[in-house]
Amino acid sequence: MKEKMNYIGKLFEVKWKQGNLERRNGGVKVQYTMLENGMDFIISGISYLQRAELKNEEENIQGRELKYALLHLSSGIELVFKSRLYIEHWTYIFEDMNKASKKSYEDGSLKTVDSNTAIDRLERLCGYSFDEKQKDHLKKLREARNRFEHGYINNNPRAIESIINKAVEVIADFLGKNYQEFTMPSNMNLSNGLTNKEKIFFQELTEKIGSLKNHYDDAVKLANLRALDITLKENLMECPECGEKLLRHADVEYTKCECYFCGYSDDPQNVAKEYIENVLNISEYETVHDGEKFPLYICPDCYHESMVRTKKFYFCFSCGMKYKLTELRNCILCDELFFSLNDEIYCDNCKESLNEKNK
Repeated sequence: MKEKMNYIGKLFEVKWKQGNLERRNGGVKVQYTMLENGMDFIISGISYLQRAELKNEEENIQGRELKYALLHLSSGIELVFKSRLYIEHWTYIFEDMNKASKKSYEDGSLKTVDSNTAIDRLERLCGYSFDEKQKDHLKKLREARNRFEHGYINNNPRAIESIINKAVEVIADFLGKNYQEFTMPSNMNLSNGLTNKEKIFFQELTEKIGSLKNHYDDAVKLANLRALDITLKENLMECPECGEKLLRHADVEYTKCECYFCGYSDDPQNVAKEYIENVLNISEYETVHDGEKFPLYICPDCYHESMVRTKKFYFCFSCGMKYKLTELRNCILCDELFFSLNDEIYCDNCKESLNEKNK
């Protein structure tokens, strides 16, 4: 039995650094970074909370869902806190930093900090500040978790639900305010910034928080902080799917547009059409049927048909270029947009064609 458990332990090894799945000797080796593991637990906790909030749930089922929501959320929050400590310095996650060693860190035999110590070090060593209400919410979460793990459970479901919701608010705020630290490469800890899986978990977590009935604003705040770390605020557009002004345009690195809030993603040309239809409320069918111009143009910078005209400006979803309405005009021959200098009325292509004809 002991040999079997050792085999299972090796088979499902949780790595601190590189998060992925790989097959070994016919089995699957499970690998998560500390941050991936933490966010995965939080996402799982929120999923249990969502099921508990369903009105048609039986009371005993609801209690079970709340129990796992609290346990998974608590574990996830601790791992996220430790991950932030690790980014500052790998020794900070050890209970006794004087006994920190690379060997115990790499083989997982280390004894890590408890919740109280993690919070204290985040404030003293990482410069993060929890307000007193947040500390109280985290304290109540730990106390409830300890009762669930070690003692007799006799709690009001609404009280447990309140503790969970307040803890979700704290971790959403923490992740948002520390997003830049999680994404920045660190030579000290051989960190390359966020892994692909961590980026996916951030987006999934934002969507999960937004789907909770009490946390839409928290999710928008988290999405805003993530977005502004990558994209200038003035370059964010209203998402045609969810309506939040958190849609990023495409560029060399990102071939598709993406909403930091709801995860909506599509090619720039499709997004431009959706934006005109759903945000500007202009129907392509009705516009063409009435003999009017649908406000979708070829961008004079990147030459993709993904530039839209709003009441205030032109914006290209392919390259992110933004112009005042007075900076561009339509060629009177081909109707394409161009930069008009000295009140010119022809684009360069049409001007060249006219010159050829007049020779």
